[in-house]
Amino acid sequence: MLNVHPLFVHFPIALLMVAVGLGALGFILNNDRIRYAAAWNLVLGALGAAAAVATGLMAEGTISAGGAVADLMHIHKTLGLAALGMAVPLAAWRLWSGGRMSRPIHAAFLALMLAMVIVLAVGAHYGGRMVYEFGAGASLKGAAYSSE
Repeated sequence: MLNVHPLFVHFPIALLMVAVGLGALGFILNNDRIRYAAAWNLVLGALGAAAAVATGLMAEGTISAGGAVADLMHIHKTLGLAALGMAVPLAAWRLWSGGRMSRPIHAAFLALMLAMVIVLAVGAHYGGRMVYEFGAGASLKGAAYSSE
């Protein structure tokens, strides 16, 4: 089975990080249009995170995971599931509230979004380590260059 997980991970990372940045900017400037853009990034990022987790779970069996790679994969998987478990309820909360939150509640919401992005970033770091330190899931077959 082809490992398509790498094709699905970058957009949710970017969208969720942008959602936090725009959310903070919208909060500071008290600007509904910026908060609206943040909400769309959050919702699309949560959907993308679901696809990334689904493809990651499918790819899990395609990776030779022994020793250090198995340890990294376990951490990466746990943090990916945790980030998804935070992103979906936050997106649902934002949609349900329609953006109508008091300043203190909105500040707490942003703090939870920041925590989600930290979990996401640490999980992505472990995924990157699996690939770039240990070559997990990487193949030079069909590479466009040669070592000659």
